[in-house]
Amino acid sequence: MKIPQEMIEIQFLGPGFMATRLVLTLVSVSLMGLFMEKLIERFGYLEVQNKI
Repeated sequence: MKIPQEMIEIQFLGPGFMATRLVLTLVSVSLMGLFMEKLIERFGYLEVQNKI
């Protein structure tokens, strides 16, 4: 996340938009992290590491 971008969004689009986008970004990043963690657990990180 970029602080200057947040300031521009507040100025031109309003604090509601900025807050909504920030919350949605944090939720989506968290969900992607959990998804990747489950994929790594399922398919095994060590198997991929050994092939390199």
